[in-house]
Amino acid sequence: MYTIPGPSGSLEPGERVFNFLWYTNELEEALEQIMMDEFDGHRHHNIVPAGHVRKDLWKARVDAAKRIPLAAPFLEILVKIRRPFIQVVTEFCSPHAAFEEGRVLLIGDALSLYRPHTAFSGTQAAFDALKVEQYVGHKISWQEWEENVLSE
Repeated sequence: MYTIPGPSGSLEPGERVFNFLWYTNELEEALEQIMMDEFDGHRHHNIVPAGHVRKDLWKARVDAAKRIPLAAPFLEILVKIRRPFIQVVTEFCSPHAAFEEGRVLLIGDALSLYRPHTAFSGTQAAFDALKVEQYVGHKISWQEWEENVLSE
């Protein structure tokens, strides 16, 4: 849980809002129902916008939180959420990092997307940049660069 700017852009108490995150692991097959829009029934790809989460789905999530049990302060906030949204969190790593014989390189988030809040994206980008320096300095080939960044 963390604060974000409210509708006016303010972070002042009383004007800011909380973003409440609750990570769950879901089966791929379940996403069809989870990502379905409350109003028109279409499947959203990555985000079900605020207010469009199916009411039955949200009630099931709140009921699950009560059964876990989620810590009381978090549960108190969870049950007060009126317009929940759902965002799919995925990880991805490109199978290739170099293109056009080393003239185009993918680094950082363009190469690999990691789960948020793991603090790994910055580390990976720094490693990629160090390897770019070695490649540009002719210490390694573009093939070695690609092998290095894809194996880490």
